[in-house]
Amino acid sequence: MAMNKKEKAHVEELQRALNLAVVLRWTTEVLPDIPVPTRWDELIPGYTFHAYGNRVEVSCSSAGSHSKGNNTKTTTQNGIRQYSTRLRALRGMRWAVEQECARRLLDIDDQIKEELTKEK
Repeated sequence: MAMNKKEKAHVEELQRALNLAVVLRWTTEVLPDIPVPTRWDELIPGYTFHAYGNRVEVSCSSAGSHSKGNNTKTTTQNGIRQYSTRLRALRGMRWAVEQECARRLLDIDDQIKEELTKEK
């Protein structure tokens, strides 16, 4: 039996609510697994993430410089640790965003507690 527009919208709303409940979970920290190279002439490709932009980028690093968004030449000083796969970088980004959201929620909770103590 086909659903009308109102029924379909209601099902989509329920699915969204279920997805939101699943999103609120803790995952394991995933750190970069490619160390900073030790040789200046060694260029190691990998992945990094930009948490505020919700994106994973290709990257590269040598001992003294790195690049994000490019994996063939460096453009910025200092070597960086990188992720070996896009999947690891995505998991690392998710963990980093979890931590930031938790900090923000804790700050809001602290403000709520402060207001509650003022009311007493």
